[in-house]
Amino acid sequence: MSLIIMPNWSDHFQASQDEKEVKAVIDQLKNVADPFLLLSTYLPKWRSYSRQLGLDDLPSWSVFDALQRVHLTVKKPMQLDDLSWPKGAQFIRMFDRVVVLVNLSHYASVFFTYPKANQIDRIDRYAKGQLIQQLTVDDRGFISRVLDYQEGVLVKASYLSQSGAVVAEEDYQSGQVQALLPDGRVANYDEMQDLLVELMAAYLQSDKVRQLLVVDSPDNRAVAEKVQMEHLFVWLGQAKKEELVEAEQFWSGKAKLLLGQRNVGQETLGELLPPYPVVVANQQAQRKNQTLLYFQLAQMTEEKQHSLLAQVLPFILADENRTVVFEAGNKAALTKQLADGVKELASDSEKSLEEWLAHFVFLPAQRKEKRREHLLTACLYADLAEKPDLAIIAEAVGLGVKVATTVVTAYTPEEEQSVIPLDQLEDFLAKKVQNQETLSTDQERSLQECLSEPEQMKNWQERLVIKATEAK
Repeated sequence: MSLIIMPNWSDHFQASQDEKEVKAVIDQLKNVADPFLLLSTYLPKWRSYSRQLGLDDLPSWSVFDALQRVHLTVKKPMQLDDLSWPKGAQFIRMFDRVVVLVNLSHYASVFFTYPKANQIDRIDRYAKGQLIQQLTVDDRGFISRVLDYQEGVLVKASYLSQSGAVVAEEDYQSGQVQALLPDGRVANYDEMQDLLVELMAAYLQSDKVRQLLVVDSPDNRAVAEKVQMEHLFVWLGQAKKEELVEAEQFWSGKAKLLLGQRNVGQETLGELLPPYPVVVANQQAQRKNQTLLYFQLAQMTEEKQHSLLAQVLPFILADENRTVVFEAGNKAALTKQLADGVKELASDSEKSLEEWLAHFVFLPAQRKEKRREHLLTACLYADLAEKPDLAIIAEAVGLGVKVATTVVTAYTPEEEQSVIPLDQLEDFLAKKVQNQETLSTDQERSLQECLSEPEQMKNWQERLVIKATEAK
């Protein structure tokens, strides 16, 4: 059974945490449906980006390709000599761009995609030292969009067909758009999204879609309102409390809500579903006499990082066999607080300040393999951000490590026992870690089994109302 998915991706080469989650959801859906992507955003580098995400094998339809009459499907990056340059142009290669000089004046800068710089990303054109145009290059080998500037201010965006004809113009002063529609009509819109919503709704209605999974966003809401769907699902991912309340108000009675997390005690119409299946590692965590706590700080505010350190300090210093690892910690900002706290709390100890400080380890963001080495000796992995990294949590569960968060996630076995109020962290550590109240081996195996890929296949199949006879 075909399932159309409307993500909300942006045009860049570094996928965000939310985008990686949606990709993980799509990977799971491949096991129970035939995913088809409806691309609702401007993605001139989609061939490159989809390959990085591992989605280049999925069929898709792009609203901008429909608007721009683009039929090219194969990646064919544009080269400098594919373009016409003024006579006598000089090309100077720099670290991240090529500067083009004409009569010793700055004519253009050609920027390349990050990080490999193996294709042209955009071309900035200058006159009398000021930016006058920016040309966006599609990775299929043509100029896709032209942005016009006056005295450094963006005034107009022109979207081009693959043959170079203007099919839509967006006035950045008024927001109004004039477009030559695929059916040959010329139409005017108050803003670009009105045009895109109309085209996407028309596509969904003409294709007689039965099942639609949308990633919650204002644009996708507008499309869903225009289309009658037999089964409509909404992925809210890790929406914050206020976002979840608003989403529930909008989608109530219209769609089934699917989430990766929610706040403690919050009633919700949505169902928790893990975006990442848990893969049980051959090597499980080996708890030793030394207590090692692993804290993820990447998404935490600096204020919360300081609060975390203030509460962890007394617990670690109470026993010389305790160590804490902070990943992606702002070491410079926390070092003075750490040193002052150790001096005060361990003033009567025979151990030196340096010996006590050695119990606090700050690591930069870790690659998966290096992080695993630390997790294999940890008794607790904690991510206290509003949106914890569920990919790492899934890995920790697969290694048999106890996980703690400040929100209820799809990986939380028991809400009251696994969720930490940030202002009560010290008490939590004293009760759960000091007393060795960790998950038993049987509980770990049960949790791993519930979150395994075979079980998630069943969960997604059940939630998406797909009959077993229609599954892949």
